[in-house]
Amino acid sequence: MTDRYNLHQFYSREASKVKYILFEEPTQHVYDAEHLRIVRPTTAMPKKALEKIERDWIETLPKLNKARGLSIVSPKQGIFEAVC
Repeated sequence: MTDRYNLHQFYSREASKVKYILFEEPTQHVYDAEHLRIVRPTTAMPKKALEKIERDWIETLPKLNKARGLSIVSPKQGIFEAVC
């Protein structure tokens, strides 16, 4: 049986969904990921630690040669500019 809705823009079958790997901060595994989702670390962290993580992402993002998909959850302006 064929699925006549599989090309519809709002169709979301499990097999067609991209599997993103979640990262709060850059690690060595980031360089091997094809589809990554950057999530903001918990806000309970000290402000200086959050700023360091942001700087690390800004340095890391331009070096991701294998990345084909990127999702950023609640980005900071610096991370957004590093992606563009």
